[in-house]
Amino acid sequence: MDLGSWGIPARLESGADEPVYTLEQKGRLTYLAVCTGCHAYDGVLHGPSMQSIQALYDGDKSGMVAYINNPERKREDFPEMPPQSYLGAETLDAIAQYILEDLGK
Repeated sequence: MDLGSWGIPARLESGADEPVYTLEQKGRLTYLAVCTGCHAYDGVLHGPSMQSIQALYDGDKSGMVAYINNPERKREDFPEMPPQSYLGAETLDAIAQYILEDLGK
């Protein structure tokens, strides 16, 4: 269908370009879209607070990535977190970086 006759540019006719995100943006946006479904910053939802997670993994980004990728139950008062490996290594690293370095600052 030729939408040009309706004044619609050809670029829109074929679809918009997929956005390109920096690693910081990818970490922040994925945290907001995925992690906040179960974790609040300073309170308890389905999972523990992000402040307690920041304290647990302070300076240990690789430990946090390993846990997010393949979690094991750490606290009896919370359910086991489902694996988030579907997000991919780059995104998991960006999430951990955001949580440990930027979240709450």
